[in-house]
Amino acid sequence: MKSDYYQLLDLRSNATAAEIKKKFRELAKQYHPDRNPGNGDAEECFKLINEAYEHLRDPDKRAEYDRYLNRLQHKEEPRRAHAWYDEFHPVDRDLRDFFKGFYGARNAGRRRAAPGSDVRFNLKVAFEEAALGCVKDIRFPIFVDCPRCAGSGIPAGARQHRCADCRGTGRKAACSGFGRQCEPCRGTGRVYLDRCRRCSGSGQVRSYRSIQVNVPPGIETGTRLHLKGLGARGAAGGRPGDFFVVVHVVKHPMLEIEDGILVCRVPVPVYRALAGCSIEVPTLDGSAVIDLPPGAQSGQELRLRGQGLRSAEKSRRGDLVIRLAVEMPKKMTPAEKKLLKQLAGTAQAGAYPAAQKYARTLAGLCRKKGRSKPAQPGQGC
Repeated sequence: MKSDYYQLLDLRSNATAAEIKKKFRELAKQYHPDRNPGNGDAEECFKLINEAYEHLRDPDKRAEYDRYLNRLQHKEEPRRAHAWYDEFHPVDRDLRDFFKGFYGARNAGRRRAAPGSDVRFNLKVAFEEAALGCVKDIRFPIFVDCPRCAGSGIPAGARQHRCADCRGTGRKAACSGFGRQCEPCRGTGRVYLDRCRRCSGSGQVRSYRSIQVNVPPGIETGTRLHLKGLGARGAAGGRPGDFFVVVHVVKHPMLEIEDGILVCRVPVPVYRALAGCSIEVPTLDGSAVIDLPPGAQSGQELRLRGQGLRSAEKSRRGDLVIRLAVEMPKKMTPAEKKLLKQLAGTAQAGAYPAAQKYARTLAGLCRKKGRSKPAQPGQGC
């Protein structure tokens, strides 16, 4: 039987004359006897490479050789494989490396099962959705078996013949360099000259998968949702990997969560806080209007019942806490200053308990130092 000249030169059957010449020069330089003194395997490879080049460089000899391969293909009956990978010879080098170690000799057993890898997906969730809980539809890319070649990477009617490196035995040839197993055919004794055009010989094509994810209420940024068995598919019947959803909650401009409680900080001008007023506050469902009692204090909290976070354990919702921050004016008109002076002189007893306590304490300190009357505002003891 003739050698597989295309396989020896690592070429496709439709390689151009320039590609054949280039590959021959590379391999001849690598296996030249002067570079490998005393290496019988390299010398044999060099002879086979020269033989292949002499046949493929001449158009007439190459055409005759192609006809020989076609006759060989139709003459030999395809043997029944023990498993799909016994007939699978990936053309792509990266795929060869991937399947390296999964095959034994020509009559080796099945490929070892390997678990699938885990998949991570970053999910952006609106603040309202995270607070109340929701169901999100996720669509992500996956790889599935090519429908055209059923995952084999080999198209229907692909040309096949015996491996020239091992002469169809599946064992180590002179130039294989991969132990006892023949690297080009992976121990099967057969090689394929064509690959599936749909998947380029990989056996897999890109597709998409959609799943629904339940986002629990009150979830925070960085939380990981674990979906078991929804990751990448395992090899040779291995268990699939897991799917991890990492949640990223979009910040709300006015609402925030503190220890599981929904809080809104509302600044209120001091005049409106003194007189009492109605203010509009944001909620998870829109907005609401609440009434402030006269004399509202900074730090005072008001509650909106049933407008807070939804509890995962209970069906009802919690409360929305409105935390007031009384704001003092940074600028005042002359009229405002005049009115404030009038108000300061008409303050009723008990209206400012903290200030009155401060004045009594200060008076006591001044008496201890020998003063008969307290100091005026702005003066020390």
